[in-house]
Amino acid sequence: MRKRRTALASRRGHLLGDAARTGVLAATWSFAACSGGSSGPAPCGVRQQVELAPSALTLSETAELEPMGSAFFLHAADPNGQTVRWASVSAAGELGPEQQASVPAHNAGQGPWVALAGKDSAFDRVLVFFGAPSEADATRSELKVLSVPFAGAPDGGAAAQAVTLAALPSQTQPLRVTVGGGAAGLHAGVAFGLSGVESFTLLVVDGTGTKVGGPQMLAGGADALDFKCLRLTSVYGGPADMNVGYIRQTSDSDKSPSWRFVAIGADGIAGATTSLGLSAATPACPSMTFPADGSIALAWNDPRYAWFVDWQPQLTQLFPQQLMSAATQPGGVLPSLVGLGALGTKFGVLFDRPQGGLLHITDAMGASLQGDVNLPARASHVGALSSLSGGGSLYATYADYDAAPTTATGRRQWLRLACDK
Repeated sequence: MRKRRTALASRRGHLLGDAARTGVLAATWSFAACSGGSSGPAPCGVRQQVELAPSALTLSETAELEPMGSAFFLHAADPNGQTVRWASVSAAGELGPEQQASVPAHNAGQGPWVALAGKDSAFDRVLVFFGAPSEADATRSELKVLSVPFAGAPDGGAAAQAVTLAALPSQTQPLRVTVGGGAAGLHAGVAFGLSGVESFTLLVVDGTGTKVGGPQMLAGGADALDFKCLRLTSVYGGPADMNVGYIRQTSDSDKSPSWRFVAIGADGIAGATTSLGLSAATPACPSMTFPADGSIALAWNDPRYAWFVDWQPQLTQLFPQQLMSAATQPGGVLPSLVGLGALGTKFGVLFDRPQGGLLHITDAMGASLQGDVNLPARASHVGALSSLSGGGSLYATYADYDAAPTTATGRRQWLRLACDK
């Protein structure tokens, strides 16, 4: 099975000749992708494809995409966790200069986690979070953050110093950690807590790693539980600067799991919590987006089905619709649902598979509108699929390797997925 890391990551690499100036090895082209069983262009599919030149960043299996104003932030960590790498990518697939930073010594499994913030301007700092032994007590761990300029060089040539943010809880139970940058590009956040306890701590920091206000305790309840899919991000869009989301489920047999997300304002203060019920079976991490009409669209897998709902706030009940059944899939297993985007009045749902991604198109009622679209794959061997929704399109990227099972050569695909009007 291909390894999928859930920690935030980043990376870099060498570009040759003219490609070094643009970060693009192959030409950009637009076309209508073919869908399974279709004899002509599909109404929705790949509308632009760019192949980014190979590098340590672009060939990383685990590179992730985050919002960066009108552009995007591509980042990854080396497998040994000692180096983080990053670059900007424009909506047209133009890769900016690749940068890197060394990560101070840290505990195994505790980072690095990467987010954007701003010091002198929006998105001008890369924050690297990690857990390390306490300087005062070697038996305890501390959460630290390192701030480096997005351009890569430390201020004035001096070595950057990590800032201690908080003492981490006991490691007798698994630690959940998530980091993410705000939509305004000025603040980043980190949330952490112990498996088996619903409450977790939120810290908001500025571009220097300095805390904005004090720690905020989120969630909480009488029942101990293993909260799942903890994520802090601005990927979803919407009015908040950031959202912290997680699945609330008292056990795997809980018949009423819910997806809860907390809005974090531009002032760094946690606001209202929204709770959306999921299917009765054990749900996987959902994808979410905020369409322009003010609704909340959500898609997720459970062991038997893939689900979708476009929830209107004025409704008091959700009506999820089945998108796909495990019974119809090879081996009876659903592919991982990893992305959701609003494509005008339609929705694109992305599924990740080791042999290449799959785009499913649905309307707001969950009805399939066309055959599924297979995303390009050179040799049916790709890295993790990461995507973002914006401007009526869904942007997707992944490492596309020349041969299986090698990850040494290939390209990074940059796709714009959209629907014809």
